[in-house]
Amino acid sequence: MSDWELSLWGAKIHLSSDVKIMPQAMLVSLQGNIEIGEKTEVSMYSRVASMGLVKIGSHVLMGPHVFIADYNHEYHNPTIPVMYQGNSFTPKADGSPNLVIGDGTWIGTNVVIVGNIHIGKNCVIGANSVVTKDIPDYSVAAGIPAKVIKKYDFEKDEWVRVK
Repeated sequence: MSDWELSLWGAKIHLSSDVKIMPQAMLVSLQGNIEIGEKTEVSMYSRVASMGLVKIGSHVLMGPHVFIADYNHEYHNPTIPVMYQGNSFTPKADGSPNLVIGDGTWIGTNVVIVGNIHIGKNCVIGANSVVTKDIPDYSVAAGIPAKVIKKYDFEKDEWVRVK
């Protein structure tokens, strides 16, 4: 299968070749852009949403019920329902992606990734984790909030637990 692209009202969704979007998954571009690299799989009941640019690399695997968004809801006035307060989004000044998931990364079931986040290449994000800060390349992260628990040490040629 070749690349596929949809542009509508200033928003763009670009899927590289052999991307799989499983049943009940949603790609939501709120005047933003979503780019998904080749042979990536967005699993069932997952949602990827963008107001800026969400870039998901190639060969990324997502478990079901994953939520990825480069924005969050506003909540400034407790007397107004959250649904009427809009969204909080800060674009990057250099135009780079607000949210990046590197090539070869595995995102476990029920993971939430929100905001200006960069997850490196060949990472694992454990099931039920909430990612609130960047995760470096070749790392395993888990928890609420997600913390790096292992990194690959190329000099030792093994995984090393982070304390």
